[in-house]
Amino acid sequence: PGCSGGWYRWGADGVPQLNDGTKARFWDSVARFPEEFPSLGQAIARMAGQQFPRQLARPCADFEARVGALNFYTGRGRMNWHCDDYNFAKKERPIVMASLGDAADFGFKLKAADPERSVRLESGDAVVFGGDARDLVHALLRVHPGTAPPGLRFPPQPGPGRISVTWRDVGPEDGLTFNSDERLGLVVTENTLPRYRPGGKGKGSGKGKGYGKGDRQGKTRSSRCAKGEDARW
Repeated sequence: PGCSGGWYRWGADGVPQLNDGTKARFWDSVARFPEEFPSLGQAIARMAGQQFPRQLARPCADFEARVGALNFYTGRGRMNWHCDDYNFAKKERPIVMASLGDAADFGFKLKAADPERSVRLESGDAVVFGGDARDLVHALLRVHPGTAPPGLRFPPQPGPGRISVTWRDVGPEDGLTFNSDERLGLVVTENTLPRYRPGGKGKGSGKGKGYGKGDRQGKTRSSRCAKGEDARW
């Protein structure tokens, strides 16, 4: 009781498995992370603001890391094309992301209709998208197994892979009223994705309280630039 499921859920055979297929997701308030965690994200944001002052100086100066997210990808893990909803990162604040472990191809484009581009992110690389690129459409296209630095050791479970660490400036006033345990059905609430509700796999819209602000057609902003529930994150 009181402990997060982290990257895992219990399978029908009683064996723990990754909580989202070939990938695993965890996010929560930075208060549940090590004490140094928020300051690291803010330091990366400041460095980006200094390197690109015209585009990022103002948004990075105001950035406060309030939510941390850890995504784990196996060699088969992917993330669909999407742009991040404002209830998961303030519109005027950047999103700060660092990569650990295996290298991965990070796809990006400024608008959904733009040609797809990609860059290979190695362990230790950081990406900060804010300013004109705050609504960057992006995807995790491919993980390159066996490319993690030799000195970086993974536990037997989940084993080697790629970890995406992100810091976000967002809070309850923006609609973030749940954490990943709720969203992924480890604790079933109205915020749980339909496929993780008991007996309700694949049904419903998945919009619970705090899910996000919809337009008149009932669509969140990110659902207009990518398809699929996974693309909302």
